[in-house]
Amino acid sequence: MAAAQYASIRDRVLAAVDKTFAETVEIKFLDGGKADPDRANTEVVAPLRTGNIAAKNLSGGVSQKWKAKVAAAGGTLSINRATYTGPKPQKGDKIKAIERQGKPFFEVLAIDDRSHTRLVLILGDA
Repeated sequence: MAAAQYASIRDRVLAAVDKTFAETVEIKFLDGGKADPDRANTEVVAPLRTGNIAAKNLSGGVSQKWKAKVAAAGGTLSINRATYTGPKPQKGDKIKAIERQGKPFFEVLAIDDRSHTRLVLILGDA
């Protein structure tokens, strides 16, 4: 099978995943905590996966010996590179889950841009 045929299969699989699991979110591009005038906010349809909230101590465990705990939640937004035409997201940008109840916000903590199929935003609570 030629490389172009693999690309076609890959693109069909990505489209099927997005059709089944994707939701509309708004990417709010920020610069120093304020709207970035060089990157207009945009809506994108992509799978947004969020984790369960878990109380953890500062070392990352669940030991009850610690008095200080933090609520850790977050997730990932996996944007299909073949269809995304907006500005490149950066650490500190915000994601608004506009289809979810309460329209929660997430903060972009990191970006995994090594995949040739997806731009994966690592998210935390905003």
